[in-house]
Amino acid sequence: MLQRGRKGRLQREMISLQSDIIANQPLRFPTPPPPNLAEPERKLWLDIVRNHGFNRGGEILLECALRCRQRARECRAAILKDGPLVPGWRGSLKRHPLLSIEANNHKLMLRLFKQLRIDCREEWL
Repeated sequence: MLQRGRKGRLQREMISLQSDIIANQPLRFPTPPPPNLAEPERKLWLDIVRNHGFNRGGEILLECALRCRQRARECRAAILKDGPLVPGWRGSLKRHPLLSIEANNHKLMLRLFKQLRIDCREEWL
């Protein structure tokens, strides 16, 4: 269905996350990963940036997605160490508080990858 009437500001000012200069060519010198990422996320950064030509806005979203992945991975390690149930106030068992944080970070990572048009591989999750 065609839009009738005036276009909104967002429709007029769409910003591309892909760089126009390097449309489908892999980068020879990829942008180095941010210093606050752990080693698995740094390797993933280099792999993704080599295959996708992002401008600065796309790199910021990729950094956010990889930070979410790192947080979810750290939460999962703590949950595996402590168990999914922890003792509550009066000794009763309750859910581990990091379970919801891990799930939210995982969802946000997948949403950012989808926005960047990156197909998630099984080993990335």
